[in-house]
Amino acid sequence: MKTYRDLYRIARTQYTRHPEWYGQHGIAAVQLKAAKREARIREAWEKAEDAGLVRLRVEPDESTDLDNLLGDVFNPEANPDIDPKRLEQEKQHEIDRINRDGVWGVIGEYKAAVCPACGRGGNWEHADSCWGFIGNDWEGSGYDLDIMEETLAQLAQ
Repeated sequence: MKTYRDLYRIARTQYTRHPEWYGQHGIAAVQLKAAKREARIREAWEKAEDAGLVRLRVEPDESTDLDNLLGDVFNPEANPDIDPKRLEQEKQHEIDRINRDGVWGVIGEYKAAVCPACGRGGNWEHADSCWGFIGNDWEGSGYDLDIMEETLAQLAQ
């Protein structure tokens, strides 16, 4: 099983051998920096999660609003280059997906330290969250990493 550091090393090696795959003008540096950040966060997260110190919870988003979710993505006035019939079909597809997969929020929590003097603490504390994900769209969205990073930072305080 490869670790996240292994995946970063593979990405770095691929860039060294095939820089043309990564475009020009520092794009590769940005991609490698992002890969390194993801490796660092996911590795730290796995250790803390295995120790029972952090967790991600996924909860239904009960305050979601269809107009807010869809925005103007399917509005013909905002998208004059796209056939309105196609926009309507895609809108209905997205509504069907919302009805089928639901809308969710992702919550990062950490285990609070126990006070040695009074014995209080040890409860799960909210660190960060993001809402309005359809189905499992949150996985790999970047928001998951941000939530993990903030949760780890609050755990370290």
